Parts: sequence; C-alpha cells; structure tokens
Amino acid sequence: MKFLGLLLLTVSFANAASAKTLVAMNYVEKSAYALQRLVNQNHVDPSFLTDVSGERIAVTTSGAQIELQSPSADPNVVNTITLNFDAKGTLTSFTTNFVSKFPQGPIFSAINASTILDLGAEAVVDHLNESADLPVVARAAQALSIAKEGSGLHIRILLDDGRTYNILMDDQANVVSKGF
Repeated sequence: MKFLGLLLLTVSFANAASAKTLVAMNYVEKSAYALQRLVNQNHVDPSFLTDVSGERIAVTTSGAQIELQSPSADPNVVNTITLNFDAKGTLTSFTTNFVSKFPQGPIFSAINASTILDLGAEAVVDHLNESADLPVVARAAQALSIAKEGSGLHIRILLDDGRTYNILMDDQANVVSKGF
C-alpha cells in the first residue's frame, strides 16, 4: 500500500512538472517547429523558411497567437502565417496570407528562419538561470525581428516595456552574444 501511495505521489509531481505555464518565448520556439512542419506538408509556401524576418507574439491564458511575417514583392504588404496555439503549446489552427515571393530573396540561405527562431528562443528559455534578464525576456516578448548583419544574424526581441533584447549569432546560428 505504501508503494502505491509513493507511486501516485511521484506521478502527481511528474504531471505538475510537465504542466508548466508556457510563456512568449516558448511559443516562439513552438512557432519554429510549426513553420517547418507546415512547409514540409506543403501547407505554406517554402519561401517562408528563407524569408520570415518578423514575428508578433500575443500570449493569453488560453494559449497564444503568433504571426510570422515575410516580405513580398509589394513593399507595402507582407506575407503572413498566423498560428494559434492552445495553453499546452499545441498548434490548433493556422491561416496564411501569401501575396508573392520576395524578389530579393532568399534572405536566409545558409540556415533557414525556422532554425534561427528555434535557436534564438532556446538561447532564452533553455538558459533562464544564467541571468535575471532572461526570465523577463521569456515572459515579456511581444515581437521579434531577424536580420542578416555582417557575416552573422541579429535577433531583436521587443519586450512589452519597450526595451529590446539582442541576440547576435554567427552564420550558422550559434549564439555569439546576447543582452540589452
């Protein structure tokens, strides 16, 4: 009987640990996986993998809505994929507005945007204990942009308080530095 009680207690703690609350940067990481899957399943144009350069993040108690943005041939209109996630991080629906391919693309060729987003998110959520800033960035991110700079990449994460957190990467998306 003691063994059964201990087993139930262990399962209860395991379930509580796996039921962690997802924050903004967790959803950014989920969006990277969803983007890759949607392209692989031919649900969205493959140019999204090479040209996504912006993301809007809206987290609610019931999940999150992520909008991935890439430039189109029309400088006044962007291509978008809107991803809806539940509170567990499961993709529940998506919509696309693909206007046209970006004529100066691909923006990212050595490594795709999905990988950049994934590794950028991991540089925050997998290292929360490294700095008091990282839990704030993980929770308060509301938008981000990716750009090529020199021979590397620059992720700018806009927080809800107006500050920008920067992640600099080399051309293979290895984090070189990060901070405000």
